[in-house]
Amino acid sequence: MNNEIILNDEDVVSMAQEANFAEASTSTLEELMAAINEALCNYSRQEADTVKNWVTQGVECKVLQAKGGGWQKGKVKICLEFTPNISTSPLDDLRNNS
Repeated sequence: MNNEIILNDEDVVSMAQEANFAEASTSTLEELMAAINEALCNYSRQEADTVKNWVTQGVECKVLQAKGGGWQKGKVKICLEFTPNISTSPLDDLRNNS
């Protein structure tokens, strides 16, 4: 089962301040992605435009997946993925069936 949630720019992310690229305990996804972009530009030997493309619109590429299907053209980009914690209580099955 795929539980990932794609976040929007206005969604708010809260985490330990020292773990957040935006150097705050809460930030919008837009603020967080801008901080990640800046961090990559500061620590990368690549040109700033190349790094910015990885975070914003993506970089043109081809992918060959192990499951087959041949080469596919598209874009690859850095994104954040949120996966909510899911309860694994033995009572969950009983709750879902009632």
